[in-house]
Amino acid sequence: ATLTVGANSITFPLLPMGDVNDDNAVTLPDFSILASSFNRANGQAGYDGRADLNGDGAVTLTDFSLLAGNFNQTGA
Repeated sequence: ATLTVGANSITFPLLPMGDVNDDNAVTLPDFSILASSFNRANGQAGYDGRADLNGDGAVTLTDFSLLAGNFNQTGA
């Protein structure tokens, strides 16, 4: 935290890509969400946009790799 007259700010570390369920940690529940949507594309039954980490409209091995590379990390 930086406290100065007229300008106060707090800087939070950013969580690496892979926190699918927004709990500030990349853990097993994130893998579960991704697994249930794996190989599905936007518009298909079972597609969960939270698991589409690279935003390309499909949950693929690329998304799995992004999550796996940050497994067990937390944001703070």
